Amino acid sequence: MSILGRRVAAAIAGALLLFIPLACGSSNPPSSSSSTAAAHALAQELAALANRGLGATWMVTFDFTRTTNSGSTLHDTVAAAHVAARVPIDIDSGFGSLVAAVGTRRYSCTIVGDDPQCIQTAVTGTTRPGAVYGGSVVGGRYTITRGPAQAIAGVAAHCFFLKLRSGDPVSGIGFSSEQCYSSEGVPLRSRIQSSAGVDERSAHVVTRTVGRAQLLALLSPYGLQRLAPTG
Repeated sequence: MSILGRRVAAAIAGALLLFIPLACGSSNPPSSSSSTAAAHALAQELAALANRGLGATWMVTFDFTRTTNSGSTLHDTVAAAHVAARVPIDIDSGFGSLVAAVGTRRYSCTIVGDDPQCIQTAVTGTTRPGAVYGGSVVGGRYTITRGPAQAIAGVAAHCFFLKLRSGDPVSGIGFSSEQCYSSEGVPLRSRIQSSAGVDERSAHVVTRTVGRAQLLALLSPYGLQRLAPTG
């Protein structure tokens, strides 16, 4: 999930903590409870995978396709990176814009003409990315099913399908969504249907060693070279 997609209400995050242990701890439930418990277990698995990526270092280059409701398409290459360090770095870049979170600061940047423009804000709190998925399922807003086994960019992917059942769509999930992660929590694929159409990211290059040079390639166009670690 991208940085922007991690912004969810505290109630959703709390739901993950409150409901999953109860569902998994019940004994001899009726058939409907068994179905609910199975869904909660899948949500917990997806949440754990998404959160696991926070403890790893990786960079992924995605093929991106946006298909509007009118049938027109837009293609681009986007990149995401996460560096697990004393001061973690999280970057999402594409379409002439970049969002970078470094420690307690977030930089939202665009390029206007030839000049980068960045807005810097404080990160006042964080929600683990798995809370978006897990909380949305255990709160009853989405259904979840497991996708078929597949390899994406040569990496074994664990895929899940989520579908809105009630309420408003959640940012980062939409009306329906496919989310795929590696066993290490590296995002490999997302396909999100929203009111505007369908956005799809599919990894074509996965790198698990990310150094200063790779980060500079993402940060330098926006004048943020100082954010790349020197050590």
